[in-house]
Amino acid sequence: MNNPYQMPAEAPTPTKPALPGVYKAIAIIFIVFGGFGILGNLCGVPAVILQGVATQGAAGTSAGIGSVEDLDEMTPDQFGAMLQVEMQPPLAITLIMLAVSFGVSCIMLTGGIMGLKGTPSSKRILIAGCVGGVLCQIMSIGSGIYQMMAMSKVSEFMANSQLDAEMEAIASFTHGIAVGASAFGMIVGAIFAALYIAAMTFLLRSARVKNFLQAI
Repeated sequence: MNNPYQMPAEAPTPTKPALPGVYKAIAIIFIVFGGFGILGNLCGVPAVILQGVATQGAAGTSAGIGSVEDLDEMTPDQFGAMLQVEMQPPLAITLIMLAVSFGVSCIMLTGGIMGLKGTPSSKRILIAGCVGGVLCQIMSIGSGIYQMMAMSKVSEFMANSQLDAEMEAIASFTHGIAVGASAFGMIVGAIFAALYIAAMTFLLRSARVKNFLQAI
C-alpha cells in the first residue's frame, strides 16, 4: 500500500557531457591567442602610426630609393630611414592588416570562451577563428614576400651606388635584419597556417565533437 505522505522520488538530474580534450585545448589556445592579439593590436596601432610618421620625417623629402639622385646631401640617419621606408609595406596596408588581425582576435577570444562553456554555437565560432587565423598568416606571408621584393631593389641599389663606409654598413645591417625577419615571419606564418587548418579539420570531422554538441 502506497504511503500518501511519502515524498515522490526526485528525477535524476542529467549530467552535462565532458568537453572533448582536443576541443577544450583549442578553446584555451584561442582564448590566449585572442586575448594577446587584442592587446597587441590596441598597442600596435598607435606605435605603427608614430613609427611611420617618425620614419617618414627622418627620411626627409625622399620618396624611396628610386628617387634618390645624390646621396652626398643625406645624413646617415636619413639614409637609414629611407631604407626602412623602402622595405616596409605602406602605412595604410599595415593598418588594414592590424584591423583584420584585431577582428580575428575578437572572434578567437569569443569562440574560446564559448567553447569552454560548451555553448552549441561555439563550434562555428571556433571554425571562423581558424579561417581568420589562416587569413592573418597569409597576410603575414604576403608582407614577407613584399619585403623580399623590396630587398632585391635595395641590393641592386647597393651594387650600383657609391656608398661611403658608414652608409654601406647601415645598408648591410638593415638588409640583413630585413632578410632574417622576413624569412622567419614567412616560416612561422606557414607553420601557424598549417596548425589552423589542422584545428579546423578536426572541428569539422570529429565525431566526438559532433556527439558532444548534440548531447548538450
